[in-house]
Amino acid sequence: MNVHLWEKLKAIVRRHIEGTEHGIHADDDGLLMHGPQLTWMDSQINGKAVTPREGKAVEVQALWYNALRTMQLLANRFKEKNLAQTYFQHVKES
Repeated sequence: MNVHLWEKLKAIVRRHIEGTEHGIHADDDGLLMHGPQLTWMDSQINGKAVTPREGKAVEVQALWYNALRTMQLLANRFKEKNLAQTYFQHVKES
């Protein structure tokens, strides 16, 4: 894997932990919090959400868990053991 790509991936995960637009951030329990109407399941009729998905939508958590596990694997490959442990801690919390 390209080192430049690895640095970008770390920045993306770090940003999601710290917080992005629309209220996306890692909560105290390690799960991602997000604002309304940000998932693929959000739909509206007359401007009102049919299935509100604000908070901690399960499909987002599955993707988040997979991202953290992948980052843990990559951190080990890049011999960044402390970072791998950090990702593991986030997985344990979520």
